[in-house]
Amino acid sequence: MVKGTGPVYAVMVIFALLVLAGFYLIFEKITTTNITLSNLELQLQTLKDQTKGQVRNIEILPESRLETSPKPEEPKEETLPSTNIPTAIILEASSSMLLQPQVKLTITVDNITKDSQGTVVMNFKVFTSEATAFSAIEPRDLFQLVALEGDNQRSIDVKGQFNSMPPKSAITGSLIFKIDPSKNTIILQAGSGDMLKFYEFNFIKKTYKETVIG
Repeated sequence: MVKGTGPVYAVMVIFALLVLAGFYLIFEKITTTNITLSNLELQLQTLKDQTKGQVRNIEILPESRLETSPKPEEPKEETLPSTNIPTAIILEASSSMLLQPQVKLTITVDNITKDSQGTVVMNFKVFTSEATAFSAIEPRDLFQLVALEGDNQRSIDVKGQFNSMPPKSAITGSLIFKIDPSKNTIILQAGSGDMLKFYEFNFIKKTYKETVIG
């Protein structure tokens, strides 16, 4: 052996071993990566097959077979039956002394209704055609229900604004009475003083007529 070649030979052997070791590590890494990729591909294929199976099991129904849940019915308002009697009652009255000067007012009764609970509603209008300033009136003093025995019945409520009515206007309002629900006839007293008039209403026949009391 040539002198000095021993160390060189040893270095070459070591270098060769290192190269072989490096190739081995790289080969091992590539093999592991390939196995991992193969497992991942197998998992993806399995998941894909399962998904396809689920899709096949889904039945697409035609629109005609689709069941729709019924919509909840909205609560209906309960309306009580009522009887309406149109009228052509007209009377004249003086305005209240609370507002001066007093003027002549015209009042028309449009209709009277009665429901099954015994509520009687008289709808009317007050015309201030002759007034030149604001005027007032108390409708409860002009309309009452006649009681053949005992005192007359005044309304339990007034709808409308009659304590300050503008001139040359028409003011709409209602008087509310309460009677026995089984009662089908009433007598309405209209006016005041010596100008009283009486009207009998029949809610079965839906008619009314002027009548005389006493």
